[in-house]
Amino acid sequence: MKWLAKLAAWNTPYDPSIHCKNDFELFDAPYLEAEDDVIVPYFKAEIANPGIAGIGVLPGQYYVLSEQWPGDPLPVEKARGRLSDLPSELGAKTCTLEFFCLPPNEDDVLKAEADTLRVAEVPYDPEAAPGDREAAECYDPLFYNADAVDDPAGVLFARPEVWRWNERTLAPERVHLTDGATEHRVAMALDQTFSLHLLNPPKAISKLRLMANWTQTARGRQTFNRLGETTTYSYDDFSSAIPKSGDPIGSDTGWTFDDFEVTSVQDASTVFRVQANSPEYGDAAGGYLRMRAKTINWSWRAAYSYEQARSEVIDILMPAAAQPVLGDSKTEVVEQITLGQLNLDLVTPEWQYEDPETLDIMHYEVGDQVQAAGRVWKCIVEHDAQPDFKVYDQTDDAVILWEQTTKKSAMPDIRVPNFADRARGKRAIRHGIRRLYREVLKRGRAVEISFSCPYAEARFITCRDTVRLEHGRLVGGECVGKVTAVEHSLHASLASKITILCSIGTGAALPVAGEDHQTTGPIVYTPTYGTLSTPVDALALAGMSPFSNELVNEAALQESIGSQAAAAGLDPVKAMGSAPTRLEIGYAALREEDLLRRRVTVTCQPAFLPKQINLSPEI
Repeated sequence: MKWLAKLAAWNTPYDPSIHCKNDFELFDAPYLEAEDDVIVPYFKAEIANPGIAGIGVLPGQYYVLSEQWPGDPLPVEKARGRLSDLPSELGAKTCTLEFFCLPPNEDDVLKAEADTLRVAEVPYDPEAAPGDREAAECYDPLFYNADAVDDPAGVLFARPEVWRWNERTLAPERVHLTDGATEHRVAMALDQTFSLHLLNPPKAISKLRLMANWTQTARGRQTFNRLGETTTYSYDDFSSAIPKSGDPIGSDTGWTFDDFEVTSVQDASTVFRVQANSPEYGDAAGGYLRMRAKTINWSWRAAYSYEQARSEVIDILMPAAAQPVLGDSKTEVVEQITLGQLNLDLVTPEWQYEDPETLDIMHYEVGDQVQAAGRVWKCIVEHDAQPDFKVYDQTDDAVILWEQTTKKSAMPDIRVPNFADRARGKRAIRHGIRRLYREVLKRGRAVEISFSCPYAEARFITCRDTVRLEHGRLVGGECVGKVTAVEHSLHASLASKITILCSIGTGAALPVAGEDHQTTGPIVYTPTYGTLSTPVDALALAGMSPFSNELVNEAALQESIGSQAAAAGLDPVKAMGSAPTRLEIGYAALREEDLLRRRVTVTCQPAFLPKQINLSPEI
């Protein structure tokens, strides 16, 4: 017996006493589903045509399909679903209705479920226990763009899973690519319907390339002031030559003065007495000159500006522990991925005035975070968006709507010269490894088998299950495969059509990590980092000392020059003036290259594939 009954609501519990009835004259009700990024089960109902007046008000209504076979103590709920479009043909004696096993607002439901798997920029310890870092390695925002939230399938790109809607609860669930929730044994495949196809197995080595590009930047001022003091007779020249904020130190060195301040000018305690023997003094020649120097104290600090374009090319090589189907020893590039900007917040959404889909004015709740004006802000007062982003309420400046918070970026300190061998880079590599493993695992399901069997034997098989199939044409007489398509007919005389994919693994045990190995999920790997070129230690610029910070021609030397001039019959004042006191400051130039590229190779041990079918008697 089979029934198709209307539900009061999409989530109304199934009750045989209420729902074991037919709201239409029901002839057959096929149930179908097939593997995709999101598996959507659906069923059809062939009914006596009630006319357009009988079904014109039905779209959007939920129905439950149930059955009771001999041996069932009670009727069994098969599936429930929402009626989709009206039949295109309404002139025949019968018509077919189609129901999809989806809840109301299924897009929002699946997005919300996917969001629980999204992991933002969080503290990541590459040495933590595998379970503690699992979530962060399965999702990495560097691999996704700003529209990633609109693609729930994307959160599973590093998991060996696909989404599926449960046909009874209408809740989203994750099903494994090779491991079924339930294994069904089928021993009665109809011989005339049995077919076996070899698909496109993975090559000997699968390769994924990651590109990390960033500009290493260090801009700022040094963390402390340098103090100096001199005693000089040329203090006017010295004071007039004091540099201003922003003046360069050297020529195109990347260094400038952040500030230079004279903190005190005082008369020196001693007086310099020298004879004026030069004829220029006329009748005063032979007399003595008395000169007093000044003591000058100052404080200065340097600023720096450094930019260096950098790139790291990360090649992940993954062999597959697969049976030698074709003997292909090639390396295949599965994908090339350019990671997002390392210093940008790829997680926090941009502030918006209107919802881009509904055009409704955005409403922000306390705790919401947005990006605006180059910063990240957290809402501290619930409010509707204003036409322009404002930290303060435009109508009342006393109300602060937003407060600045920390930007979530993969590389907050953009001064660092390397990425792949840092904790954040290891997270990205491990995510890439998991992505590649998912593709190898999918390709490893390289044998497709289709068959039909009696519905009574297959009635509970869905795409979340595996099937152990017995058949005389199989080596060893049987195989196991993940169900990728089913078509059931509740009509007793019709058979179910099943498609399975069998993994061609060798059956070897999972690799074991050695002392020099790293792991993520079931993959064991070894990274090899290329030479790191660091023409400038950008992290040390804040405290770097100048190679020169010297005084030339201080008062003592000026006095000596004056005394020598007087002894030679020259003017001591002119001679001292020709040797003014100077402060010579010099920093090593910050050398910048066009691009510094570093290569990283990640070599994985053979990826484990389940042995679900034997393709050779010798194996």
